[in-house]
Amino acid sequence: MKPNLLILLADQHRDSATGYGGNPEVRTPTLDRMARHGISVSQCVSTHPLCAPYRSCLQTGQPGSVNGVVGNTDSIRRDLPTLPGLFRERGYSTAYFGKCHWHEPFNGSIYTPPDWRLGWEHWKGWQNGHHDYDLPEFDENGVESHPYRGRFAPEVQVEQFLDWHADADRPWLVQMNWGPPHNVTISAEELDRVRESSMRINEEMGFGLKEHHFQSPWWFVQSFPQHLVRDVVPQRFLEMFDPETLTVPDNVHPDNHRLIQYQLREYYAQIAALDDLTARIVEELKNRGELKNTLIVYTSDHGDWLGSEREPAQNCRGKGDAQPESVRVPFIATGPGLAGGRVIDMPLATVDLLPTFCGLAGFDAGLGFPGEDLSTVLRGEQAAPARSVEMEMYGWCATFDGRQLSVVSKG
Repeated sequence: MKPNLLILLADQHRDSATGYGGNPEVRTPTLDRMARHGISVSQCVSTHPLCAPYRSCLQTGQPGSVNGVVGNTDSIRRDLPTLPGLFRERGYSTAYFGKCHWHEPFNGSIYTPPDWRLGWEHWKGWQNGHHDYDLPEFDENGVESHPYRGRFAPEVQVEQFLDWHADADRPWLVQMNWGPPHNVTISAEELDRVRESSMRINEEMGFGLKEHHFQSPWWFVQSFPQHLVRDVVPQRFLEMFDPETLTVPDNVHPDNHRLIQYQLREYYAQIAALDDLTARIVEELKNRGELKNTLIVYTSDHGDWLGSEREPAQNCRGKGDAQPESVRVPFIATGPGLAGGRVIDMPLATVDLLPTFCGLAGFDAGLGFPGEDLSTVLRGEQAAPARSVEMEMYGWCATFDGRQLSVVSKG
């Protein structure tokens, strides 16, 4: 029997923000349990630690230099083999939920037309944006509506997945794309409504943010803790964390410590919410009798600085450079053939994921992919090899051997 494959992809979840990875303050009981009973890869990195380049690499198994996406405004080549296409050739039903971010907007809309969906059959997605309390819907003509305004978007996405039914006689491939713990989207109009209160909170709390941090949506969401002025995550998850007691990493500028404590509260709450939703999915698959034949993978497209190596006048949230907080991401997998609570100490990069997912499903992706099929290592049939992986972004390229990150500037 061919296994189902469920890919749970968080956005901007760095590796150090997991309980199983050694962080005693973050709350990830479901992910920790998956790691105990399945496998985790301790040296997983993003080949391109930025949203669009990572997602395009995952879909094609090709780096940005081949698939055409090296920045967040590029559009993917559509003549390449894709992850859903390869699985459909083996008889799988496929379904996609959430942001894709592999093409430019068409006519200013975040709608993704059918011929840009790369072969995904069931589609509940959009081009870009972190609408964590305003999940968009589109009709067959691309007309946008907002029936879920005011609801936590990842919760709605889980309901959409659980309401979707693959053909009973076919295995399925699903990719769930959650927005958190990425900082949320805000419009210029929304910023105008919360600017005054945010600046007052900044002064009262002693965050030390400057005037320019409140002048544009980009600066604002990358600097100010959003949960202090609007909904970003259900309150019960925020209440799990006392910001005044959260540990700030040593490489955060002293003037940013209090600000980062409140950023960590928001970040950890978002992760706790995703962990809770993962538990809901696992329980429902168990009730349906599907869990034993379902491979579940949890990972992320890149990490988040959260103030590390950032000066007070800069934005404290972000990614895209060659520091560990940006490139290191979680990777946990459970399901058929993945057992024992093994920690695999091996570099695993984004280009490896497509061939490895195919291998876990029992077939060869074929020739032409630069990554390796490491499914035999994940199943414990082969020892983890000594290997080095490559990463690349705008102005730098790097190699990582599991211990040393060697960076070379370009130009």
